[in-house]
Amino acid sequence: MSVVGQANALLSNVAKIGFVAVSGLAVWLGFELHSGGEERAALLAEQGAEIERLAGENVRLAADVAVKQREIERLGLALRLSKVERRVARLIVLDQQRDGAAVTTRVRFEEVDAAGAPLGAPIEATLAGEQVYVDAEVVKFDDERVEAGDPLRGASLVLFRRLFAEGQAPSAGVALDRAGERPRAYGDDVASPAAEFEREIFGRFWELAHDPRRAAAAGVRAAHGEAPSMKVRKGEVYRITARAAGGLTFELDRPEAGVR
Repeated sequence: MSVVGQANALLSNVAKIGFVAVSGLAVWLGFELHSGGEERAALLAEQGAEIERLAGENVRLAADVAVKQREIERLGLALRLSKVERRVARLIVLDQQRDGAAVTTRVRFEEVDAAGAPLGAPIEATLAGEQVYVDAEVVKFDDERVEAGDPLRGASLVLFRRLFAEGQAPSAGVALDRAGERPRAYGDDVASPAAEFEREIFGRFWELAHDPRRAAAAGVRAAHGEAPSMKVRKGEVYRITARAAGGLTFELDRPEAGVR
């Protein structure tokens, strides 16, 4: 039964208790006028048992409603957290040249804050191809930690490794964050507990990926590489985001982009 249905049942039972009590009083008064004490006592006992049964059912329904309401609140928090963006970058396609079947694409990659302001210096590169990949290391924490807003494990951690395109080996791509190090985008406070925790996580990334027990002890649900891609076009702007409870998305940065 749904929360609304159980709440309605709860109210219905309260009304029933009132009705039974009033009915019992009316019948009792009738018996006072027309019957003896034995019948009156039996009826009152029956009415009392019914009131006790309904009251017990109300307690159970109220407990069920409270449990389901907490679950609704938990799912609502999880949904909100899944939409929170923790690392955001823009990929601007500056130029694209074709020579027969070969394509070269010149791009600018820059991290931005929630308001779209750049964080640090942008990186420009010429890539061999038109399908651009953003290679990253992603650490996802236990859902319970994320939903509870854990100060250290309340959001996925992402390290941007490199950019490359389909016409080149990933190892020949352009470096972004340094592998094994805490990305500067997570802040300059290098002495904070969060910074220390993030350094440890990124420094042991592949150990955690291969050791489920150690990962579980750190509250890590998954640690793996991820490389979303987009077949890009000259003049377009793309947005790469890392959400609190998930991985990466790679999409057009503005609704009107790509409209011809």
